[in-house]
Amino acid sequence: MQPQYRYTQFHLISAEELQEQRHLQPFKQRLKKLTQNAVTWIRAQLFQSSDIQVWHTSTANGTPVWNAQDPKTQRAIYGVSEADIRRWIEQSHRT
Repeated sequence: MQPQYRYTQFHLISAEELQEQRHLQPFKQRLKKLTQNAVTWIRAQLFQSSDIQVWHTSTANGTPVWNAQDPKTQRAIYGVSEADIRRWIEQSHRT
């Protein structure tokens, strides 16, 4: 039985193209985060509830961060650790 080979076609890119791709990466990450936040906001508007809404996202380097919003008070917190989000929720229930 002969081994099967897969070939991929490559092409060279200029330094300018490489630089442009590097500049686009942060934009794509910001766009993704903006889209996630927009979807969350739309969900909140469509399915309004008085419950605190909690969700997690990741930073550009993959670190998980937590977000929450309280529809009753219109308060929100974004990009914090799990411990911080727990404290925020507990504080929200006390007030």
